[in-house]
Amino acid sequence: AIPYTDGRAKQLNISAGLEEAIGSDGGTIMRDIEKAIMLALIDENWKEHLRAMDELKESSQSASFEQKDPLVIYKMESFNLFEKLMKNINYDVCSYLMKGKLFIDTGDGNLKEAKEQKTDLSKMQTNEGRRTAEEQAMRRAAAGAGRAVQKVETFKREQKKVGRNEPCPCGSGKKYKHCCGK
Repeated sequence: AIPYTDGRAKQLNISAGLEEAIGSDGGTIMRDIEKAIMLALIDENWKEHLRAMDELKESSQSASFEQKDPLVIYKMESFNLFEKLMKNINYDVCSYLMKGKLFIDTGDGNLKEAKEQKTDLSKMQTNEGRRTAEEQAMRRAAAGAGRAVQKVETFKREQKKVGRNEPCPCGSGKKYKHCCGK
């Protein structure tokens, strides 16, 4: 179990396969974290959505007193609630994943935050200095080629357009709308 939290919400213990994580250099751990967080937050938001739908069901019955169709009111409001549910799930999942912290066990029973090792990139040499002038000119030309304006050709019909109520040109004797115009 891997403890994971975003600092404000409750901590989630995420189970991950140790052998798979070692075999993929930790690549499967992030997928396991994403799955567990998405399922937990979808579950939480879905429960809230069901409670809101129950309240909506009760409140839409009073729309008949206002000379409005309760079914129409229920459909419109339930669609708005569903859109709100989707927005909340997306926001919560992204927020939790972006603000989340992974904790590691130090062996003495205390947990500490796992931090990424930072590398000093100022001493690294880039490929920009190694490129020849010809390569750089080719790259600039390729980047500029995508900006060329292309003329749009208008489609012109060779034959007269067939009306919906005219006889079908296939020769069936039916109107175009009942034959090939479907």
